[in-house]
Amino acid sequence: MKPVESNKTMTPPILRVHNLSVGYSSASNKVTPVLHSVSLEVAPQSIVGIVGESGCGKSTFALATVGWRAPKLVYLGGKVDVDGFNLLAAKPSVLRRYWGGRLAYVPQEVSTALNPSRRLGAQLDEPLILHTRMSRATRKRWILDFLAKVHIEADDNLLSRYPFELSGGQQQRVALAMVMMCEPDILVLDEPTAGIDATTRVDVIAALRESLRGKKTAVIYISHDLTEIASIADQVVVMYAGEIVERGPAFSVFASPRHPYSAALLASTPSVRDARMVQGIPGRPPGRIITDRCSFAERCSFVRNACIEGSPSLLPVAPDYEVRCVRASEIEIDLRRFCERQGLQQHIRSENPPLLELSGLNCVYRSGGTVIHAVKDVSLVVGRGEKLSIVGESGSGKSTLLHAIAGLHPPSGGTMFFQGRRLPGWSRQRHVDQHRLVQLVFQNPGRSLNPRHTVARILESPIRLFRPDIPRADRYLTASALLEKVQLSPTLLGRFPYQLSGGEKQRVALARAFAANPKILLLDEVVSALDVSVQAAMLQLVHSYSFETGASVLFVTHDLAVARVISDRIAVLQKGQICEMADAETLFLRPTHPYTITLLNSVLSRNSREGCQDGPKRGELT
Repeated sequence: MKPVESNKTMTPPILRVHNLSVGYSSASNKVTPVLHSVSLEVAPQSIVGIVGESGCGKSTFALATVGWRAPKLVYLGGKVDVDGFNLLAAKPSVLRRYWGGRLAYVPQEVSTALNPSRRLGAQLDEPLILHTRMSRATRKRWILDFLAKVHIEADDNLLSRYPFELSGGQQQRVALAMVMMCEPDILVLDEPTAGIDATTRVDVIAALRESLRGKKTAVIYISHDLTEIASIADQVVVMYAGEIVERGPAFSVFASPRHPYSAALLASTPSVRDARMVQGIPGRPPGRIITDRCSFAERCSFVRNACIEGSPSLLPVAPDYEVRCVRASEIEIDLRRFCERQGLQQHIRSENPPLLELSGLNCVYRSGGTVIHAVKDVSLVVGRGEKLSIVGESGSGKSTLLHAIAGLHPPSGGTMFFQGRRLPGWSRQRHVDQHRLVQLVFQNPGRSLNPRHTVARILESPIRLFRPDIPRADRYLTASALLEKVQLSPTLLGRFPYQLSGGEKQRVALARAFAANPKILLLDEVVSALDVSVQAAMLQLVHSYSFETGASVLFVTHDLAVARVISDRIAVLQKGQICEMADAETLFLRPTHPYTITLLNSVLSRNSREGCQDGPKRGELT
């Protein structure tokens, strides 16, 4: 799928963001700016994609565009106009008339968009009751129709379920259907497909585009997946350190980026046709807004004295194309330079004694009188130091399998052995060493981090429980070192989870797992919320941890390109059963099961040409 050149920008914008500055206040009422003078216009029938590293302000910008009053969120200046009406100055009662009808938003953590105590049918019906005059029968047909568009097999049984009875990907699709039903004028989507597998993602994006066809909806689409942005966006905005550093037509930004940061992001994108480990951008984003120099200068290969003598402005370099770089007009960024990746050697260690053995594992869920078989007769062996990825569509049982190994979902049948000893199904029946050595990082970090604890307390807890050799006085320093390890600033130790971006939460959760020095890491979509640069760095980190400590990794992902670069072997899960398992190279080059072939074709259809040497096709990525 490719973005098409059009004259949509000639249409008067429906959404105008002018000099928007936003910050977060701390417990001491000190305000930390996270957005600085951001301006953007979005026209009807256009899709603006926003990309950038975790913490650059993407999600904060999304909240501001709908006029949201989040805890500790402070608007420092600027306006957000919808047809001349400033959302930031509106009363909550006025905003509620806009939300859902004219203005719809899907948050990055979809669990916050669905009420855990209400059944799905009632939640899907609510926006139609508020914003339409449909009859009850018509509303139900409308709901089932939109669920079908996002590939949810809808029936009365599904509508009677609660959100926790669905997988993360299914919850994501339900939330998408909910906001699309009222056909809003402005649609703000924050990582709308982060928890969806490759085949369903293609269908969901196609459904989104189809639902927008012929309508005047303006869309802001935030994603860390550059391939996805290339396939759907008309215009791309690249953000860094709370500012826009590049903005232009999608085909121009991806084919020939003008800012060094944009080019580095492209080079960090993994490929299904390249098994080499991707490289992240050296250094890390600044922890504050920088106004006296270029914010990217410390990480830039093209830095000159002019870059640190003053802050560059966002200036036009072509029609409808702006770049924040003092050298944008004098240098041509060579993508080959950024695409030279030094691959890390991967070793299959299946010849070593097995660390984890599963035999005939079965897991079920019960919803009312219905029994759902999530995992069916799964048997596998994970060697010491081996990295085994589990891929498959949303709802195929990937997360349930990890939860069973972690002791959170006792299997209904089968056995588990860890280091040659029987592994009890219930977590509460396990020895403290088994808790320490088997560490799970959840798919949704926002629900696994205590919202009332600071990052420091979250990290110090496993240190206190599992590392008695570390004195109490040194726990804070150890927590600080763990943050550094996952490329986060120690200044975040005093923050609460709600003050972190989705990617920052994911890295805190990963750091918490590292704190226990585990022998096996159970990683459930741990890079799905991360931008490509940080994703590359985290993949390198997991690889290095496994190589240096001999720890095994069970890596659940819907991203086949990620699976290829991190895995020794890959298991393909379909409807709770392993349909194919092979080493990574064999599975990608010579897949045998029709389902595996379908998964691979779904990815290749989004990314029909690989390689950086000639640059990507218009609107496509390498």
